[in-house]
Amino acid sequence: MGMALRRRSTIRAGFTGLVTAALAAVALSAAPAAHAAPGWRLAGASNHPSVDANQGLATTSSGRLTVRGYTSIRPDLALAGWSHIGDHDIHGGRTYDAYENLTSGKKLYVVTDAAGRARSYFHRVRPGEKANNSFATVSPSGKYLVSGEFEQQRRLLVFANPVGQPDGSTIRYIGEIRFDRTVGDIQSCDFVTERKLLCIDDDRAVKTLHAVNLTTPLGGAVTPARLSPELTLPLRGRSACAGDWESEGVDYDTTRNVLRVAAIEPLPCGLNTVVFRFVRTAPSTR
Repeated sequence: MGMALRRRSTIRAGFTGLVTAALAAVALSAAPAAHAAPGWRLAGASNHPSVDANQGLATTSSGRLTVRGYTSIRPDLALAGWSHIGDHDIHGGRTYDAYENLTSGKKLYVVTDAAGRARSYFHRVRPGEKANNSFATVSPSGKYLVSGEFEQQRRLLVFANPVGQPDGSTIRYIGEIRFDRTVGDIQSCDFVTERKLLCIDDDRAVKTLHAVNLTTPLGGAVTPARLSPELTLPLRGRSACAGDWESEGVDYDTTRNVLRVAAIEPLPCGLNTVVFRFVRTAPSTR
C-alpha cells in the first residue's frame, strides 16, 4: 500500500535467491513476545509469503483472513497501468480495493460483491494531493470510504461509499480527516467505531499504531481528529535479518475484537510477512 519508492524496488529484487534466509526468519518470527501495550495483548503471529500478503489484510464476517500482495493485482488492471494494490477492507459482504497508478492522475477503487461482480470507481488527484493510494477502509455505518496518502501528512481523505453508483463513475469526494499533528508514511487504517480509526505508520524503525479519534462525525469538509499512540509492533528478535521492518496492513475485526497488523521482515528476509494478532486485555479487577 503506498509503499515508499525507496523500498519497492529493493523488495522486488530481494525476492530472488533468499529462500534460506527467509526460512530462518520464519522460525524466529514464531517466537513468543511480551505484552504489547496497555489495553492489548499479543495473542500470536503467523507467517505469509510476501508476494501474496505484503500489502494488506482483512477478515470476512466468518473470521477468515484475506490478504493482499503482488499476486492480488488483477491482470487486466496491471496491463492498464494499475500496478500497485493497497490494503483492502471488507464491509457488508463487499471487498473494497485501492489501486495505484502514479502517472495516471487518478486513483482507482474497486468494489467486489459476494458474487464476484466488480465495479470500478475513479478519483482524480486534486491539487496538492499525493498520487499514491495506500488503502481503503469503510466506516461501520457504510456511508464513508477513507483512504490515505504517503510521506508526511496531517490528513486522511474521505469519500462517499460508491456502492450503487455506475461502474466507471467518479467516487464522490467529501473532505478530509485532519490530524492535530503530522504523521509520516501512514500505510493503512481501519475503523474501530464510527468515531475511531487505528492507523499504522512506517516513519521510523519503531512502528507505531495510532488511534485516530474524531472530534466530530464524518460528513463535513474537515473532520478534526486527535492522535494518540495505541501500541508499537513487537519486532525485536523476530527476524534473522537485521535492519528495518516495513509495516503494512491493519485490520480490526469488530465482531471478535481482534486486531491484526502486518509487517514485512527486513531484507534479505523480505520473502516473509508476519501478521501480528492482538486481543484486548481483560480489565483489572483490583
